[in-house]
Amino acid sequence: FYGSKGPQSKGGPVTAFEHQGILVASTWLSNTAGSSVMNQCSTSEVKGISYYTRQDVTLGQFLEDSCFRRELKCVNPQCKKGVGEHTLAFVHKGGRLDVSVEALSGMELPDDEEEIVTWSYCTKCNKVVSGLRALGEVVERFSFGKFLEVTFYNGSAEMACGHKIRDDAILFFGKGQVAARFVWQPVKAYGVYVRRHLTFDAEFHRQDSLRDLVEVKGALALMVNKFSKKIEWMKKDVSAIRGHNEGHAEVVIKELKKLKEDVSYIVSKVERDIRSVEGIHGAYTNALAKFATAENPRKAISLAGLDGLGRDSGAKPEEVLMVPWRVRRELFMAMTSWNEILSAGGAALVAMKKLPVSGDEPGEDVGERVRRLIEAREE
Repeated sequence: FYGSKGPQSKGGPVTAFEHQGILVASTWLSNTAGSSVMNQCSTSEVKGISYYTRQDVTLGQFLEDSCFRRELKCVNPQCKKGVGEHTLAFVHKGGRLDVSVEALSGMELPDDEEEIVTWSYCTKCNKVVSGLRALGEVVERFSFGKFLEVTFYNGSAEMACGHKIRDDAILFFGKGQVAARFVWQPVKAYGVYVRRHLTFDAEFHRQDSLRDLVEVKGALALMVNKFSKKIEWMKKDVSAIRGHNEGHAEVVIKELKKLKEDVSYIVSKVERDIRSVEGIHGAYTNALAKFATAENPRKAISLAGLDGLGRDSGAKPEEVLMVPWRVRRELFMAMTSWNEILSAGGAALVAMKKLPVSGDEPGEDVGERVRRLIEAREE
């Protein structure tokens, strides 16, 4: 998203640096005893994960916090079931990864109960195809977001038996007497059938894209207003207590100013993109007007279609129509990062407020909170 420090392609071949994040939909499902039917306990939540940032966790951390922590409860306060009676589902690109937890029976794990081990079971061969292996420190520290990407996109890798790892295997991670079970399955996309042939109204889709563009502009203005007010409020609050936190207060204010600069930069870039697209639409509208006649004002649309949209700028029609969607996605990823920074700044502010006004030196907690703020903004 905007603000990435990695190399970006400039109209040339796509580089790996442009694919360091993933959007997934996650939801909690409760298992019904004696039935394969699962009930949805919460609304689906779309998560933007930028790999190896504070939006991400390691694979080992996910297993520890979301699978092996038996006291974990459902996100729905009305559901009293524990983690063992739920399935956490991640949906992306026509597939769903179900993560569930089960107690081990008839299987011995290593004596070290703090060690995480893994094995896989082939559903075609009906047997374990890879024995117990320790996960290891390197794999435990692997990005969970990257793990999801590999799971959803690598459909060609095979196990020793020749069957597909993603499609035919159940991946297990075990610790103590508990195992986390990962199962991928395709998601069937349903559609509504109306008639055999649908006419393509090019102007309808263009006008719909323009309406989306107006909504994006409104959302952008609202977003800028909210973030600007929050940043100014935090700067004012920090300045009020800077007397006995002079050093740390200066750092926090400096980081908040940098955040405001980042917001301004991204907003100005998005506004330039929107103005450019509006210009393309305006030129196209003027071109269509030349074809229109008094008898048939829509003749131009039937003659030109969308072939001329973006021709002068070198952009393809579908690229122009997709700008509102692309801007929404980029703003979503950027706001996720900004909220992380504001959260770290808020934590530093709370830590500084807890200090007495007597002039005591700031404690380690304040320094740690400020360091986290700096790290969050640099990511």
